[in-house]
Amino acid sequence: MVFAEEGNAVLDTALSAGVTYVIVAKTPTTITVAAEGDATYTPITLNGDGGTGTADTPGAKNHIKIDFAEFATVCQVKMFSLELTREELDTTTLPCGLGNGSGKYAQFRRTQAGYASGSGSMTVQFTDDQTSMANRLLANVMLRSQSGAEVKLYVNHVANATGTAPDDTKSIYVQAPISITSMSLNVTPDDPTTAELSYSISGQPSSLLGIDM
Repeated sequence: MVFAEEGNAVLDTALSAGVTYVIVAKTPTTITVAAEGDATYTPITLNGDGGTGTADTPGAKNHIKIDFAEFATVCQVKMFSLELTREELDTTTLPCGLGNGSGKYAQFRRTQAGYASGSGSMTVQFTDDQTSMANRLLANVMLRSQSGAEVKLYVNHVANATGTAPDDTKSIYVQAPISITSMSLNVTPDDPTTAELSYSISGQPSSLLGIDM
């Protein structure tokens, strides 16, 4: 997540606008954040010097805005699968003209494609680091609300000019909101522990293999 200062709002000096943070705890009215990349996810202690005297005044955007950050890479994903299907709608109607039904062969029903749906799975290498992105991903299966869960599944990953991030104009990927529906573990003494995570597409994809939806 990232913070942004709007209007005359002033962010606490322990934080920086536009910098990505990780939420490590929350209540109905507060959140606790840690620095991205902090392996221990140590909560950041605020200095208490942020805010504004006219915070949230109607008609004046003087408040701290919180947005989701860009996608985080889950490096422990070993493979993923995705299946897209379409409903089949029966559009057969009665003949418009007269006939005696004496044809030699049976007539075929007429169909057309309806709504699309998608589902798939990911094989994730399980680790003993409970703060890793992979473990947090697996734990999300138990969240009461998964609102905001979204993935980018790269089929062909092309780096940008500096090699620091994907170039989405040249890469082929699927970007869509998902619901995580199940998770199972496979544990054997001689092999790495893996988890199988199942998901379904829960809304309209924004990109599908190079096509903007």
